[in-house]
Amino acid sequence: MINARLLGGEGTRGMGIELAHQLPVNWSSQISFSIQNADDETAISFLGEGHSHGDDDQDHQHINTEEYPFYDGVGGTPIVRTKSSQISDFLYTLRSTQQWQPSSSLTVNWGLSGMMGANRAGKNSKTYLYGTDLTVIIHLTPTHTLTWQSEWMQRHFQVGAYQDDIMTIKNNTLKDFGFYSQLLYQFHPQWKIGLRYDDATGDHALFYGQRTQDELRSDRYRISSLLTWSPWRPLTFHLQHNYDVADFTDKKASTVWLGASWTWGMGHHE
Repeated sequence: MINARLLGGEGTRGMGIELAHQLPVNWSSQISFSIQNADDETAISFLGEGHSHGDDDQDHQHINTEEYPFYDGVGGTPIVRTKSSQISDFLYTLRSTQQWQPSSSLTVNWGLSGMMGANRAGKNSKTYLYGTDLTVIIHLTPTHTLTWQSEWMQRHFQVGAYQDDIMTIKNNTLKDFGFYSQLLYQFHPQWKIGLRYDDATGDHALFYGQRTQDELRSDRYRISSLLTWSPWRPLTFHLQHNYDVADFTDKKASTVWLGASWTWGMGHHE
């Protein structure tokens, strides 16, 4: 949930280049650095499309509600720029990954990430993303595996000073953060069961009380349960139940999802 808020459904996968280096240590350690287009449509926290509070696609169109005039940018911010104009406007990512194997049955993966790039809410405004993730894999038996995975992320979204006939905005920084933690247990070569908790929240808004009305910034948590079945190596069926509680609505949501995935290629493995 926090990943989708900060990185979008496509995961901020714009075109760019990446350099990686394996460090000369006794465990597996890698550091990587990448440069991407910040104005790619998937880069919603930067110069990408972001989200809209209405159906109008005009960049500077505002929508008057009963209490606040919202704009189409992150957190209802006005959209001042949409294109990269200099090298500092690109999206830069630095990541470090570490892997340890204390025993044949235990694997630990830990990562640190940071992203920086221009956003649409000011002529010189930037967005900073920080994150850390941890995965622990325990092989209980040759066919039974327990995986614990957690990730924490935070976004600092700078908003430049802005004024028009509707509102005046001072320099501000919108902060959003959250985490998820999940357990996945493989109890049979074809079956897995999982449980996951997601939590997303934030701080600061353009107006008092505005954040609680924004479905992409309000406090929200989700509890998910998952069952997967792989009757054949490339084919997997997924059955998932989500229970959602969010500030932007007074209704609690309960949904059930059924899906299937197919994987092919020489690189596929269990």
